[in-house]
Amino acid sequence: MTLNRKTGALAVAVVLVVAAGIAVAAGISGRQQLTPANGVDKAGAAALAYTHGGRVTDSEARDDREGYEIEVTLDNGHKVDVRLDANFKVVRQEADDDDDEKEVEDGPDVD
Repeated sequence: MTLNRKTGALAVAVVLVVAAGIAVAAGISGRQQLTPANGVDKAGAAALAYTHGGRVTDSEARDDREGYEIEVTLDNGHKVDVRLDANFKVVRQEADDDDDEKEVEDGPDVD
């Protein structure tokens, strides 16, 4: 009976070690985790690529984790709000100076 308890304890230990190894391997080989800071930075870069320049003057990650809103001040002084989805694809732009809103059907993909 003692041999069976030792064997059972050893089997449990092996399963735990294997499970821990799988979890570590998944973390190492998995995708880079986006933090709010680097996600907003990446969204800002995508918005600037879409507007062909300017500077980011305001940015935020949407609370519902469904994307980003980036305000870009263009070189001519006009402001544009650019909305991006969670994959950094532009889905809408809105001129801040007037309420013209434009839906974007095919925004650039920025990786």
